[in-house]
Amino acid sequence: MSSRVRPALTAAVGVAGLLGLALLVVGLWFAVTLGPSGLAEFSVSTPASGAIAIEPRYANAVDVPFEVVATRGDGGPVWLGAARQHDADLLLRRGAHSVVAGLSLTAGAATLRSAGSGPLPDVTRADVWRSTAAGEGRARLLVGQRDGPLTVVVASGEAASLRDLELTLRWRRGAWFLQALTGMVVGGGVVALAGRYLWRRRRGHAAPPAPDRALTGALG
Repeated sequence: MSSRVRPALTAAVGVAGLLGLALLVVGLWFAVTLGPSGLAEFSVSTPASGAIAIEPRYANAVDVPFEVVATRGDGGPVWLGAARQHDADLLLRRGAHSVVAGLSLTAGAATLRSAGSGPLPDVTRADVWRSTAAGEGRARLLVGQRDGPLTVVVASGEAASLRDLELTLRWRRGAWFLQALTGMVVGGGVVALAGRYLWRRRRGHAAPPAPDRALTGALG
């Protein structure tokens, strides 16, 4: 092999090894975070009053059913509803409410931002909802992806404001865990091959050159 080609090949193998290591680490992290069931879960707690909206960029972010669980610390009534984004916006735009603004996969947490001002109407009485769920202290709604884009709204279900709420968003797909394991295996294989090649190259450079037989015979 040409002396010019070898350094380039060694550098390329080194880069491949680093990429394989990154794939191994990311795959391991996702496998541990999602678990065998492939569950992605995000939670947020808020003492603020008013409704909470989960817009389509999150509700319809992944092509699997979207689960929302709302739990009130005071045991009061909870109501959940899913509607077309336009219809939900018309109901909420004039009233003070919160909107899910971000998800952190590393922390498993969601963040909220304030929106609107003024009194919020009783959204539970509108006829725009595709699916609803209600309960005392806790309610759960599973939203499919066929009717998207959808906005999911969490409200009190009565005249009193929604308070002391813990909101949990979930997506579940078993294939995510298998994909993470595949990434680990592929990344580990690349690291092993790159490491073996680089180790052989290092040993080849470290070994002393073989003595010239003709010169040895003349001196002998």
